[in-house]
Amino acid sequence: MISNQKHHLVAEVFYDSANFDWKINYGSLYGVTKGQKGDTQVYINANDGLTYTGYITEVGTTSAIFRYNNTQHPKLPNKYQSHHGYIGGLLTNNTRFFLAGYQPSIDLIRQEYASKPIYKNDYKLLLVDKEDQADFTLVMIDDNAKRCHLTAPFDHNRPWIEPLYVPTLAAAAKTLTKLSKVAKWHYAKALDNPTPLMSPVQPINITFTQDGKVCPISAEGIVQLTCNIDATNGEVHIRFKNRSNGTLYLAALYLSRQLAIDYRILNSQAIRLKPNAVVYAFGNDAIPISIGNYVKEFDFEEEKIWLKIIVSTTPFDVVAFQQDGFKEPIRGNYLGDKNHQTTPPDWQYEDTWLTQLVEVRIL
Repeated sequence: MISNQKHHLVAEVFYDSANFDWKINYGSLYGVTKGQKGDTQVYINANDGLTYTGYITEVGTTSAIFRYNNTQHPKLPNKYQSHHGYIGGLLTNNTRFFLAGYQPSIDLIRQEYASKPIYKNDYKLLLVDKEDQADFTLVMIDDNAKRCHLTAPFDHNRPWIEPLYVPTLAAAAKTLTKLSKVAKWHYAKALDNPTPLMSPVQPINITFTQDGKVCPISAEGIVQLTCNIDATNGEVHIRFKNRSNGTLYLAALYLSRQLAIDYRILNSQAIRLKPNAVVYAFGNDAIPISIGNYVKEFDFEEEKIWLKIIVSTTPFDVVAFQQDGFKEPIRGNYLGDKNHQTTPPDWQYEDTWLTQLVEVRIL
């Protein structure tokens, strides 16, 4: 059996008899890259009970062609059956962490990290020596629980999620495993195709309205909404329009500070949009807006979420991106419930492809 399978997306491996190719049902949209002969990228648990490996030779949007490494078994798996497999490091991005604060906890994290290659190779977690090189900072606290706060770099007093814990080496392992969620969130937020081969560069027009008024999206991709806790906040609607000359497939992901990723803004399957066709988030139902309690408790300037728009010329789905978030940090009871995870509120929640990112700020 393949080790560490529980940490990977299970893929379908099958033989494409029309093109005489072996394929796996993940492509560039999910982080698959081309390899070289002899690389070990694809792991296959065949129905004959044997384990095979292979390397990627061609990458499409939602599938990839691979070749088997020929040093393992005298024959290949059954071509007339599908098999299970995985590719290490899918839906993850190199995510850099700076460790600050209580030195004994830092030492435990570094010791555990160095002992298992999976943290670097599959989870794509990198520990950096300078905070200005980091995507996130882990602030170690010297208290009885040995808490660990996830923050933005140089912003140590404003945690994004409930505390993690590093009292022992075993706890450090659990914390590093949980940080794989950060790497997946970071992948979704940064997802981009450097050669989209699509015109216009942003073929989907996105329109936010609040209380009947259009809320403009800045050149930096930022839209501002307002939320008055003591008043009705008005109705928010989000419209997506295909302004290209071709039929496109559209999906949208919600990303929160608590590391949730949710596709339910539209659908798990990308929606087919003909030229000039329009679709609304949640079927044009009014979207309630709110600000998390942590924003005031930890003196954040605003609530912030992100919408990642994915557009392709071929069908795809985004089920694999779905991820429950952590609980919000709570100042008054900051030890939190270690085992509890939450799903975000419903609203917050080439062949070629491209993406657009909108940052939503709520005051």
